[in-house]
Amino acid sequence: MTAIVHNASPGLWRLAWRRLRADRVAMASLAVVAAFLLMLVLSASGLIVADWEREVGVNYAPPGFAGAAPAM
Repeated sequence: MTAIVHNASPGLWRLAWRRLRADRVAMASLAVVAAFLLMLVLSASGLIVADWEREVGVNYAPPGFAGAAPAM
């Protein structure tokens, strides 16, 4: 008797992951999304941008590049 070998096909998610890994643009996009998610988690935990609400300038100040704007 000869044994019949049944090769199981890879699952749907494994095939999708292989196709995604083969696409360079998709992997670059995935890296950008992962970086955004990492920044979201780090900012929510307070490790980065911890003092975001702190005032650093004068409220309602007139615009000027270097000090007060010259009078015309």
